[in-house]
Amino acid sequence: MFIKGTIEFMIKLLTEFFSQGKLRVLFTGYLLMILIGLLNYETLYVIAFSAFYALPVIFVTYFRGVWHGLVISVFGAAVWIVFDVLSREIYVHPVIVLWNACMILCFQAIITYLEYRLIDALNFEKEYARIDYLTKIPNLRYFMENGFHEIERAARAKHPISVAYLDLDNFKAVNDTKSHHTGDKVLIEVAKALQQNVRMMDFVARVGGDEFVMMFPEADSESVKDVVSRVAKEIRDMMVARSLPVTVSIGVVTYNYPPATISEVIKSADHTMYVAKKGGKNRIMYMTYDKNI
Repeated sequence: MFIKGTIEFMIKLLTEFFSQGKLRVLFTGYLLMILIGLLNYETLYVIAFSAFYALPVIFVTYFRGVWHGLVISVFGAAVWIVFDVLSREIYVHPVIVLWNACMILCFQAIITYLEYRLIDALNFEKEYARIDYLTKIPNLRYFMENGFHEIERAARAKHPISVAYLDLDNFKAVNDTKSHHTGDKVLIEVAKALQQNVRMMDFVARVGGDEFVMMFPEADSESVKDVVSRVAKEIRDMMVARSLPVTVSIGVVTYNYPPATISEVIKSADHTMYVAKKGGKNRIMYMTYDKNI
């Protein structure tokens, strides 16, 4: 566990260090390529170093992208040629030098392309894991991760933070009496309504079948009332226009002093929504906390 933790810490440290400057990454990559060429030259090519030429390529591609990876691949082939000529290695034909350099270039270009595709696939999977497949808005995982950071930021700045938890009343009846396709369209339209009524700094997420959350950083109880009321009205008008028996129950919690965890916020907002639903549905319930819970 200690070794694994140390490795993860070093990777994180190096990533943060090299992500801060383009020139820092490029300088390190090209310098590393030259050093590998020198080592290859000093060993008089007795020890094979071909695979090591890929290390700077992998490094630069990871931090600066595929085009920089291809450029340093060409540079690596040039370095190999220069030191090969300086070593005065005797070949049957001069074309062999160029052939070997081309082989190194092709090898490094393939490595660059494969790494690019791998990074692209990982980024896609990472993003997809945080997006709800149906509504295309963030899911619970995204909300929990970003909510955690917002609570930390609110604690440092001593700003209030508000969260609204929404549940569609009678939504099951839509799936039962209409169709699941109609139910899916309802969820998509609700998600759009939520997104259209928040600020750039706010974010929404689908956290369950017909449950959504909205987070409002730096927003007190008074400032979120207009937004939440407007969202509730739009959803109700939308359902009336579709002749659907769906309404919305909303629980809104405001923390003037941030709680310890985002889980507490979700639990509190969910409970407040449940109280609104038990009180007759189609209601908005507000709760304010003036001290840590």
